[in-house]
Amino acid sequence: NFTGTTTNYIGRLPSITINKNTGTLYLINYITTEGNWTYSAGTVDYSSNANRVVFISNGKTITTNANHTLGDVEFYGAGASGTWTTPSLFNIAGTLYFTGSSYYTMLGGTVNSTGNIMVTNSYPSNQGHTATININGTSNQNFTGNTTIYNGRLPNITINKATGTLFLINYITEECSWTYTTGTVDYSSNANRVIYIANGKTVTTSAVH
Repeated sequence: NFTGTTTNYIGRLPSITINKNTGTLYLINYITTEGNWTYSAGTVDYSSNANRVVFISNGKTITTNANHTLGDVEFYGAGASGTWTTPSLFNIAGTLYFTGSSYYTMLGGTVNSTGNIMVTNSYPSNQGHTATININGTSNQNFTGNTTIYNGRLPNITINKATGTLFLINYITEECSWTYTTGTVDYSSNANRVIYIANGKTVTTSAVH
């Protein structure tokens, strides 16, 4: 069992490497790391117990050397960058949180989001992202932006849903590229606005969007 604290952001951990030949690693409670996170091998159970893995922006790297899935994941902006090195898939099956009051510059790879997305980060300026969030869940997903316009600016977004509906909620502010490939997007059930910040990026629609 990998049992974190019952209070978020407490007991921040050094670099973590998961490299299990046998057995299962059960994630429990809030697991907060300020170091690197490297997944190489092993079964990770993210669904039997309530848990959230929290990555503090601290100039560190998330590396997936094999396909890696977590449940709830939080990226906490503390005024630094974080690099995603994802030669294999990095999947977030639970809720993807963007939090904190400062920037978290997301560099590099791609994260697949199959659950809800919640943005409460309050940093009001561009963050210098180059990474990508690929929204590809097969069931309904809520994409809940900030309640304050222009705050919590996001990395590249790709919408690529084979089934299910993506519901847009609140202010969704994009400083990078926005790519629509496929999927139903509900823009009318909830008040929302998608904001594109002029930043030399691209809006691409591979189908009617």
